[in-house]
Amino acid sequence: PIKKNSEVNNMNLAMEISNSAGTLEYCILLMLDKKVYYGYEILQELSKYPIITSTESTVYPLLRRLQKENYLQSTWQESTEGLCHLVSIIH
Repeated sequence: PIKKNSEVNNMNLAMEISNSAGTLEYCILLMLDKKVYYGYEILQELSKYPIITSTESTVYPLLRRLQKENYLQSTWQESTEGLCHLVSIIH
């Protein structure tokens, strides 16, 4: 059967979201392979690259999922500004 334009658009959107989520995950893992980051530092680093710029509502759930899947670990560390979330990759 021939797909309607709305079906094709929905499929394209789903593929874009899936690809961008995979790209974001890959970029974050590459970053964490080089050094330990605070959560906000990850967002700052990503903001340097408009094609992968993301928000807290995307990055933090992704970090939690990667931690749950044992790709990375995180700790809370006290700083002058309060508690900060420190994230590193598990080697």
